[in-house]
Amino acid sequence: MFGQLVDVNLTSSGHYCINIKDKQFTNRNKNESEEVLIIDTKLSFKKKKEILLKLHKQFGHASSDKLLSLLQSAGSVDSETKTILKDICTKCLICHKFKHPKAKPVVAFSHANDFNQIVAMDLHEIDHNFYYLHVIDLFSRLSAAAIIRRKDSKVIVDKFMQIWVGVYGAPEVGVYTDNGGEFNSQIFRDMAENLNMSVKTTAGYSPLVQWCSGKTQRNAYRNNQ
Repeated sequence: MFGQLVDVNLTSSGHYCINIKDKQFTNRNKNESEEVLIIDTKLSFKKKKEILLKLHKQFGHASSDKLLSLLQSAGSVDSETKTILKDICTKCLICHKFKHPKAKPVVAFSHANDFNQIVAMDLHEIDHNFYYLHVIDLFSRLSAAAIIRRKDSKVIVDKFMQIWVGVYGAPEVGVYTDNGGEFNSQIFRDMAENLNMSVKTTAGYSPLVQWCSGKTQRNAYRNNQ
């Protein structure tokens, strides 16, 4: 080839091939890669950080776990190297910008395991001064409802005692409501304290409030139909 003899290699599949790479270029790359992968534990903190940062970028901003696995196979990992590498991956702006977002739950599992442990309450406005109070058991989905004319805590407490506590007894654990003023009031909490149950108001758009409010609203819609 070009007037020179070229060594021919035989592959495992029986094909003949020739090496078209420059030997000097190949050896230089090999030495550089070995220099990166084999990290001397006696190096200074600054030098180690420079090498690990370069390694992190060379492998396309790989995670610390994958890079640690690579370095462990090369036998060049100590406690300081682990700390530096995790710090690099944690503070990398590129990794923060393009990393996959964590999965967010849309709904939550039921917190009740038996009937009348936890009930959810919601108030639906049908018309002006015309409200629909809906109470539902989170385990069995048994529900009770009442029509009220005033959005007042005392009225809510009276109706709850009438349609639920007077029939099934007080919930064993407590009541889940939204942050409405008719539920989040001193009168409502005094009732709960006398009945030895808790009152929890869920945060807006949390999985729990979506689960509880969705359940009350769906059942309220069916009852209205």
